[in-house]
Amino acid sequence: MDNVFHRGTFERIHPKKQQSILDAAAQEFAERGFTAAIINRIADIAGVSVGSIYKYFESKTHLYLEVVNRGLNLIETALDPILSSDDTMEQKIDAILDAIIDGARNYPLMNRLYNRFTSEGDSELALQLASRLESITAEAYETLIQQGKRDGLIRSDVDSRVLAFCMDNIFLTLQFSLSTAYWKDRMEIYVGTDTAQNETELKKQMSLFLRQALGLRK
Repeated sequence: MDNVFHRGTFERIHPKKQQSILDAAAQEFAERGFTAAIINRIADIAGVSVGSIYKYFESKTHLYLEVVNRGLNLIETALDPILSSDDTMEQKIDAILDAIIDGARNYPLMNRLYNRFTSEGDSELALQLASRLESITAEAYETLIQQGKRDGLIRSDVDSRVLAFCMDNIFLTLQFSLSTAYWKDRMEIYVGTDTAQNETELKKQMSLFLRQALGLRK
């Protein structure tokens, strides 16, 4: 899938105007989904004309892909330095948890959009986007688990892909629990309001669980 979805005219406008359009689109798509989203509403939120949107993007689909692609790039940018570092596996797990918490704080719209398009199972476009994202994280977490095996921290007979799947589910649950109303309420039911609203304690407990589940030292 091509990674450039905007027209050349989009690159010639001020970065703040670019961001306002992308933020407005992320808000609309996150709240309503791709099918129900309306370009007119995105233009109103961004404070630009509908005609301007179509000067920058060929269609609603291209605008959607632009927003989601930038979100995927944020994930890759966050994970790459963690996985390529010389840190221990325990340190990398903590760094990934930090990245998830920071992402929920700094890019809440992107997290809500991700939650939206991964739940739109009847959308072929959503499935393609989810597939690309899952490929990124699957490879990243499998690489991390392979490191743990090489270092003798994880049993060699454990299927790395199954373990990566379990790890991703934990990270994904945390990501959504910090970004979306339903998942936040759900987390508070399980862990209590005090822990749910204490990022330091939440990260500590998630890290302890992951280390124990993986058989790493405490």
